[in-house]
Amino acid sequence: MTERRHFSRPPSRIAAFFACAFLIVASASIANAGNGETDGQAWNFPSSPITIGRVYAYQAQLPPAPYGPIVNKDCVYLANRAVSTAISVRIAFALIDSNGAGKSKPIQLITDEPAKPGEPAMYCQDYGYMDGGRNAHLAAFATFARFADGSAWFLTPPVYGKPLSAPSDPLRVSSTAVDLPSLECASLTNTSNREITRAKILFRHYAADGSVINEDALDVTLALRPGDALAGNCKDVDITSVPDIFHYVTAMSEGSGNVLPPTILYRGPPLSFGALVTQVDFADGRSWRGSST
Repeated sequence: MTERRHFSRPPSRIAAFFACAFLIVASASIANAGNGETDGQAWNFPSSPITIGRVYAYQAQLPPAPYGPIVNKDCVYLANRAVSTAISVRIAFALIDSNGAGKSKPIQLITDEPAKPGEPAMYCQDYGYMDGGRNAHLAAFATFARFADGSAWFLTPPVYGKPLSAPSDPLRVSSTAVDLPSLECASLTNTSNREITRAKILFRHYAADGSVINEDALDVTLALRPGDALAGNCKDVDITSVPDIFHYVTAMSEGSGNVLPPTILYRGPPLSFGALVTQVDFADGRSWRGSST
């Protein structure tokens, strides 16, 4: 199964381009946290195959100086301790106070740049928290990794939703899941006899009584041939948890073995949801619209 990320923030390849440009312009500052950089805190977990070595934010001006654009980046150096190459990694960045409590919603970097076993890798994303202002600093932790051998690691167990596609739909949701800190994802399968180039996924959230309380839409650009499947179609979702994610990662990083995984909540009650495809565009110019029921 192919995996591809769809999300609203710039993909990691773009972030990597600007990071490389910065290295060319001011490579000497990368090793010096006092030159345009602010070091942050790495949270690592005994169960995680991804170990973060350094967390930092920087601001730099790209050429030609002094007219080039200003870029703000959050970055991590990490190592893959697994025996297989990591083909997808998610890193969450957030601001925390001196006690480890969260002062901002985590922002996730999703990258499909390979991380080979035992080799260091650097990933950056836009936004640049820098020092976060008074009484706050940057922290980062791994939330997910998928490997070339088909295995995967999650920081917290995902909540699986119900695929709502009808048997006659040309593009079906084969599985859907939400995991902390803030992603809802769907895997798709092209059951038609035509190539699909674009689709709209609808994530439907339910109250405790089964009524629909909200729907989130995700537009994805595809190149999906008949019979092909595609995982990793993800978007941000406004979820919370009990305990909150910062309490959990602090306890896990300290090696506490008796910490129960958080319960994921959506607008109060425990998360309950499903997903289906409501619109499809084909490569031959035709389209399909579902009933959204």
